[in-house]
Amino acid sequence: MAQAARAAGRGVPRRRAGPPRLQPLRPAPGVEAYGLSRLRNDVYELIQSFGRGSAHLVGHDWGGSLALSFARHHPAHVDRLVVANTLDPERLGAQIRGTQLLRSWYTGLFQLPRVPEAALSADDFRALRALFDATATEDAYTDADLDRYRVAWEREGALRAGVNYYRALGRSTLRDALSLRGPERIYVPTRVLWGQDDEALRPAVADALCDGIDDPDLKRYDDATHWLHAERPERFVEDVRAFLA
Repeated sequence: MAQAARAAGRGVPRRRAGPPRLQPLRPAPGVEAYGLSRLRNDVYELIQSFGRGSAHLVGHDWGGSLALSFARHHPAHVDRLVVANTLDPERLGAQIRGTQLLRSWYTGLFQLPRVPEAALSADDFRALRALFDATATEDAYTDADLDRYRVAWEREGALRAGVNYYRALGRSTLRDALSLRGPERIYVPTRVLWGQDDEALRPAVADALCDGIDDPDLKRYDDATHWLHAERPERFVEDVRAFLA
C-alpha cells in the first residue's frame, strides 16, 4: 500500500503494528491491544491528530478490515472508503464458508501460542518470503523489497504483533457468534477493489463482503492477485483517486 500512497503524493503514517509483513513501533503488547475497539480508537486519534473531524479511508487486507469496522461504528468520521481484498471482520460467517473455510485454515493455526511465530521465523523467515513468491505475480515484489521486510520481521515483537491481529479477531469472532445481534450495514460511500486471482480470498468473498455495504462500487482486477496494489499500482491509484475526488 505504501507504493500506491507514494504514487498518490501522500505519506503513510506508521501505526501500532501490523500483520507479519509490517513493522511495529515497539514490542508487541498483549492480544487485547489488537481488538477492533482499540484499533478503531487508534484510527479516530489519528484523524484527530490532523485536526480533522473526518477523513477518507483506504485499506488493503487487515487495513481494509479495520477501515470497514471503523466506517460501521463511526460513519460520521469517514468521508469515503476504499478497501481491497479484505474481509469484513464483523461478518466473517457470511464470507468464510465452504471451500473458503479451507483456504482460511491458517487463521486457526494463528490462535496457538508461540507456534506461529516459530514457524514464520524458521530458516530466515522462509515461509514469509515464500508467501510472496507463491501468491504474487512475478516482479510485484523484488528481492530488495523482501530484504526490507525481513529487517522489519526481525525487530523485537514484530511477528507476535502481526499474529496478535489474528488472535484478537478469533476471540471477537467467538463473542460475535454468541451474540443475538448482527452487525449494522455500512452506509459510508464505499468502493471495493478486488484482485480475482487471490489465493486466499476467492472472488465470491467480494460478493459476500459487498452484501454488508449499502450500494457498494465493486471493481474487479482480472489480472491481479491479493497484492493488486503492488501489481497494478497505476490502475489502483487511479481507481482510488477517482472515487475520492
